[in-house]
Amino acid sequence: DEVNEGANYTVTPNKNVEPLNGVTTLDLVLISKHILGIELLDSPFKMIAADVNNSGTITTLDLVKIQRVILGLDADFAPMDAWCFVDGSFTFPNPANPFQTTIPEIYPINNFSGDMMDVDFVGVKVGDVNGSAIANQLLQSETRSKEALNFTIENQAYDRGETFEVNFTSDAFESMLGFQFTFQFDADALEFVAFKSGALDQMSNENLGLSKIDDGLITTSWFNHKAISTEANDDLFTLVFKAKQSGDLSDAFKITSGITSNEIYSKANGDIETFAVNLQVNGAIDNSKEVTLFQNSPNPFTTSTTIQFYLPEAEQASILIFDYSGKVITEINRRFEKGMNEILIDKATLKTTGVLFYQLETQQFTATKKMLLIK
Repeated sequence: DEVNEGANYTVTPNKNVEPLNGVTTLDLVLISKHILGIELLDSPFKMIAADVNNSGTITTLDLVKIQRVILGLDADFAPMDAWCFVDGSFTFPNPANPFQTTIPEIYPINNFSGDMMDVDFVGVKVGDVNGSAIANQLLQSETRSKEALNFTIENQAYDRGETFEVNFTSDAFESMLGFQFTFQFDADALEFVAFKSGALDQMSNENLGLSKIDDGLITTSWFNHKAISTEANDDLFTLVFKAKQSGDLSDAFKITSGITSNEIYSKANGDIETFAVNLQVNGAIDNSKEVTLFQNSPNPFTTSTTIQFYLPEAEQASILIFDYSGKVITEINRRFEKGMNEILIDKATLKTTGVLFYQLETQQFTATKKMLLIK
């Protein structure tokens, strides 16, 4: 009743909630492919969604902006809203370049004269180029992760004041395009010190979000325009911590969707598939802190490997390496420190290949494990 005939009006839709609705690292993969001309986004609406800084172009600046929101470093896409709208009756003169002309985001009504037909808009979720956003917040999205891929760390005990490294490996990192998750650690027990790249040499500090580090939360988002594979048990990346109190890794670390949702993207089977990420901690340490011998890493190995063992007290101990016949190839005998100890074994020291055994001996403890040296 308050709309007067003969006046001019403008219909302007808006929606600015849940900026991460439908936005994941997979969108970064697809946008990067478009920027490099490898695989172009196939609709003008996807291109509009990719232009999150509203510059009229799709560039790496858009990738940076989206990743900052995924990592929790920025709360939204400001000054852009979470959604933008295009007049549904508009036809793009050049669908391959929607920015070539002004995009009508409002509907003008001149000389209003009475009841009108419906005015339609197409809603575009900013940052979402694969159409995974749920437009109606009352609907529930499906869980797309059918299976899980393990990231693995080797358990180790740490003493108060000790600085130590946590190496992340995987035995199935094949044709991966990206991943994202929230890494949670016990902030009362540990202090984050540094990040080190590994087999994923494209990954750097820029792939981490440290805004919630005091709460023991690190977000991560890594992607690449081409699928990446690594050797089994390669160190993908390393996190360095300092212990505020003594403990072990099995109690301190986990991967969650606390801030950044837990997803990894693989093209191993031709199509892009989404999985969850699990954190597997190998070699759990007994609560009694008894002497413990861990599996060598990497295993199998070609050049060198590391043997770790835990001693509840400093004492004399021996590491023996022998072949299938029982012939001792090398022996290391000395006094080792309390806590985690490690010995680097070089291929040149062994002068052989194949199945080998290594044994830890203390005054009251003996344990043997098998390892494989390949040519």
